[in-house]
Amino acid sequence: MSFTASARPAAIAIIIYSTLLSGCTGSDPVAPPEASIPASGLVAATRPGNAKALRVMTWNVRYASDADGYENWAVRRSDMAELLAASDIDILGVQEMVAEQDGFRQHEDIHAMLPGFEYIGRSRSSDDPNDEHSGIFYNPERLELITGGSFWLSPAPSTPGSFGYGNQYTPRMATWAQFLDKATGAEFTHVNTHLDHKNQDAQYRSADQFAGYAEGDPVYANDGVDIDPDLPMVLTGDFNYARYDEESWYPEDYRGETRDPYRSIRQSLARVFGTLPPTIAQYDPVPVPVVGNRSPYHRLVTDGPFLDAFDVSEAPIPEPIG
Repeated sequence: MSFTASARPAAIAIIIYSTLLSGCTGSDPVAPPEASIPASGLVAATRPGNAKALRVMTWNVRYASDADGYENWAVRRSDMAELLAASDIDILGVQEMVAEQDGFRQHEDIHAMLPGFEYIGRSRSSDDPNDEHSGIFYNPERLELITGGSFWLSPAPSTPGSFGYGNQYTPRMATWAQFLDKATGAEFTHVNTHLDHKNQDAQYRSADQFAGYAEGDPVYANDGVDIDPDLPMVLTGDFNYARYDEESWYPEDYRGETRDPYRSIRQSLARVFGTLPPTIAQYDPVPVPVVGNRSPYHRLVTDGPFLDAFDVSEAPIPEPIG
């Protein structure tokens, strides 16, 4: 995918549910290259002519499984290896990757598909190393890792496995990395994530957290996540939300400013959700709802600091998307 920067802040949100290639060139790591994705959408795009183009891919790989048919990781992994071998990428953000499951070592398999790459990421669970990762593979020949780590999409983001946004069943997290691009001398931050699949308040609050880090919002200043708001940010992930749904009002007849009661008591919530035992903290059955336009896409792009790579692409991705 190729895209052109606009007057918006230097941040790009790559909002997809499967494989996407994007490029960045020049001294600014989010400036656009020229690239294209074939009509099938399944074959790797050619490397842009600019040798400094930075290539980013995000992929929900689906956890390893020994189920019958194409669900079986032994069947799927050969296709993934073939596409990665042809893609010539610099960074890969993965969602749902597990270390070991159903007799497979998925993390090791994917790492072997990317010779020479290094990895940053961890399990989203506080006590299960084989829970899902939302990690980042990167090419150290191109990128120098300056700093990074993981945080949780909750009022207590530094507490592994923490909940508290209204999400149910699973904790949600992100992996972040600040890189020096050796080809351009520029620094940027890459954040990779997987949002909640059930609760829209949790999706919106997670989007607000990302936007808050990108904007330097003081509400998030005490989170313990040292993302530099002055650097460009590339955000990749499975957002579990349609990119064209820019409006989602609650209550339905309300059209005023969006208000989240959790913002004003965030530090109090952090003390609560950061200390509760996981069996209690990991379920928030009656959360206080967000009032207003609670579309996470709206918070990130329409009314936020990010550009949607689909919108600025010079070679639009063919439908259907999602």
